[in-house]
Amino acid sequence: MFHDSHNCCRALQYALNHTNSRRAFGTELSNQPLMANVLTALCVESEAHTLTSMRVAKAFDEIDKGIATKQQEEFFRVAVSVAKYYITKRCPNFTYEAMVINDP
Repeated sequence: MFHDSHNCCRALQYALNHTNSRRAFGTELSNQPLMANVLTALCVESEAHTLTSMRVAKAFDEIDKGIATKQQEEFFRVAVSVAKYYITKRCPNFTYEAMVINDP
């Protein structure tokens, strides 16, 4: 889960770097309206993956330290599976979208 979240973040970094260094129609590619929409969607999704991973990690730490409530333990039990499923299913499509942006 953390590995896929990191891969999405790296793909986004490459896409942002590419669009900030390329110019189209007299302005940076990242400032074009449609490209800005795509990049914004990728940024939001990348942040969601990262925050989900960090929230699950926080729950794990609290369980490991013995300070977690019963509700946090139940959250962790479900959240690990759901987060792993969602992030690992979404990461390839996310990466493909970033690769399309990097296509010359």
